[in-house]
Amino acid sequence: MVSQISRIWAAKYSWGKKLTNHPVYRNSYDGILLIDSNQKIRCVNPSFQALYGIADPTILIGKSFFEIFSSKYQKNVFSMLEFFEITGSPTQPIEAEVFDHNNHLIPVWIWFVGTGSSHSKKTFVYVRDISDWKNSQSFLTQANLELGDAYRDTLEGWGRALEMRDHETQGHTRRVTDGTVQLALKLNISVERIVNLRYGALLHDIGKIAIPDAILLKPGPLDSAEWKVMKMHPVYAREMLLPINFLRSATTIPFYHHEKWDGTGYPVGLKGENIPIEARIFTVIDVWDALLSDRPYRKGWAKGKVLQYIEDNKGIYFDPEIADIFLDIQD
Repeated sequence: MVSQISRIWAAKYSWGKKLTNHPVYRNSYDGILLIDSNQKIRCVNPSFQALYGIADPTILIGKSFFEIFSSKYQKNVFSMLEFFEITGSPTQPIEAEVFDHNNHLIPVWIWFVGTGSSHSKKTFVYVRDISDWKNSQSFLTQANLELGDAYRDTLEGWGRALEMRDHETQGHTRRVTDGTVQLALKLNISVERIVNLRYGALLHDIGKIAIPDAILLKPGPLDSAEWKVMKMHPVYAREMLLPINFLRSATTIPFYHHEKWDGTGYPVGLKGENIPIEARIFTVIDVWDALLSDRPYRKGWAKGKVLQYIEDNKGIYFDPEIADIFLDIQD
């Protein structure tokens, strides 16, 4: 950031005409201030005049260097100057804000360069306007937020479409997603994992897209051959989601949510804690919501009956610890 030429120039030129007429000083893209041992401004270059919004540099001469900074950054600037005066080495840029002549705040980077002996030491302060950079950062942040919203809206739309095709109870996907996130928070799951858990819950049955209607929408029980096809939907889900970078970490629930604690689930037959915790959490919520809801082939169960079912199947269908935490919440 601090060029060799600026250090050579600073060492060679002293106060006055030689300094202010030097092409590096006059033509520098960065604002340059020269301050004395009392932190008073002695010279400013044209770039800093433009930044400050003045044509006459004498407006700044004799002014305290710290006065041009917002109070939010004065302590940081002072600490950096102290460090520079102790070490004598050029500093790395730090972010700050300066007031212009009209009292508007301008975001900047500043850094210090010094020359001379202890008796004739000169401190040069470089000031770079980063307004455009800050604006672009703000634009990118907003764009990323909007892109994230678009992703989430798309996933929720997929979830609703799956409900419609599978004749799922309206709102099931939203309810199990919200319930899974709430239970995960109780279990102190990290925020990053909860984000992927939420996406996975929204898409937990996306693999059913690949299941023929004759099987998926069959009003009666499935025969063994049909069950074999139905049990492929977690595999199809993973095959659909893995190529999508954004959703690669969200495949856990769609692939593993039919595994059971005792190892009798599918598609892999994992047992106990070998089942990813995201899927173990989701399974409790999914069964809870499914049993409470009316379906074409049965009426929804009473809340007490569903709670008893979860209690009875701890260690068989469900992770006992997660089931206990869920039951405590319901109480």
